[in-house]
This record gives sequence, C-alpha cells and structure tokens, in this order.
Amino acid sequence: MRTPLKVILLCLLSAAANVFLSTLAGRVLQLPLFLDTLFTVAITFAAGLVPGIVAAVLSIAISGSLYYEAPLTYFFVLCSIAEVVLVWMYRRRPGTGKEPLISTLSSLLLSSTLPPVLLSVF
Repeated sequence: MRTPLKVILLCLLSAAANVFLSTLAGRVLQLPLFLDTLFTVAITFAAGLVPGIVAAVLSIAISGSLYYEAPLTYFFVLCSIAEVVLVWMYRRRPGTGKEPLISTLSSLLLSSTLPPVLLSVF
C-alpha cells in the first residue's frame, strides 16, 4: 500500500528528474529530443492518474520558471495532462494484470520514448 508521503515524494522526484533529463538532452548534449515527460509516464504507470498529473504540472512549472520567459509555454501542461490520461487509460485496459513483466516494461518504454522522438523529428 502506498502512503501519501511516498506518492508526494515520487511526484517531486519525477518532476525533478524530468527537468534534469530535459536539460541534459536539450541544453547540455544539444540533442533535439523532448524527454521532459519520461518520468511522468513512469509515475503514471507506477502510482496512477492523480500523481501523474501532479508530476506533469510540477515539471512544466519548474522548467517554465527556470528556462522560459513566455507565459504561453505553460499551455504545454495541457499536452502533458492529455498524455497522462492516455497512459493511464492504456494501463487500465482489461487484461493488464496478467501480462508478464517484460510486456509491461516494453509498453512503458515505447509509450515514454516514442512520442518525444516523433515530436522532435516532425
């Protein structure tokens, strides 16, 4: 059973990891990848819908206040919330409780890396 303190700490850690990974990929390594939702997807898989939305909002708030000056960048939170809802719906589909671990991990990997790669290419 998850305690609320653990979930809150996971949300904070997820938001910090999202900002760190996005900064590392975009500013340090100069890679054209949007990896700022990787840990949001992971926490949605691990803890559910509400922690995923909290992590998404915190990630956008932190990165928006650190790196961006235009207030329109905060509208990206709507995209992150939509992604969280889609991942949560995928996770709750019938039959997910009986899947092997490798199937769950591969689904998590595809759903967290494919959208950023596609967004950075197009």
